[in-house]
Amino acid sequence: MPVCDDAGMFRHIEEISTADDLATCGLDFEWTPRSVAFVASTPVFSSQPAAILVMYLHTAIVVPRSHLFILPDGKMLRADRVFPGLELKAAHGAPIEISGVHVGPYLGSYVRIAMELDRPILDLKNRLLNTNGIISADYSVQVFSTYPEFRQMFCLAHSNLPVVGSEAYIAEYGSKCLGPPLITFETSAFYAEK
Repeated sequence: MPVCDDAGMFRHIEEISTADDLATCGLDFEWTPRSVAFVASTPVFSSQPAAILVMYLHTAIVVPRSHLFILPDGKMLRADRVFPGLELKAAHGAPIEISGVHVGPYLGSYVRIAMELDRPILDLKNRLLNTNGIISADYSVQVFSTYPEFRQMFCLAHSNLPVVGSEAYIAEYGSKCLGPPLITFETSAFYAEK
């Protein structure tokens, strides 16, 4: 997953180390540099049984089910609740619409980055990151998001949304979410544009 550093350059998350400076913001969406406080990862070629692939704007991001995205209204939503047509908050401010969602096995590592080690305050100052053009919460927010005071931070429908890959999700959005996306000339052509 590409993460934006303090110079505005995207770096592979696997290249990020403690004390590296990344671009961070809070719910005010004002970007400032901040040093990474914590980095941990699963082994490089570990098997993840149920990764979520989110496709948007001719690109995609692979995340664990518990990854937290930020919606345009500043609320959070877990990756296992996203769906095609949903809009996520873009780092440049405008909403970005999800074009596809897939769940399935993933061979690779999950890297967890926390900008601070303590409990975040509710404005999430310096805890949000630019992950491939969309805003995601850091690992500290993910950890503390289960605390009661953070319930208000999730979109109202969060707990009522079906989990990606569940029977209810398939009934609502179809079975295309199961396994990898179908690669066609149209979807593979965007790789040459970069």
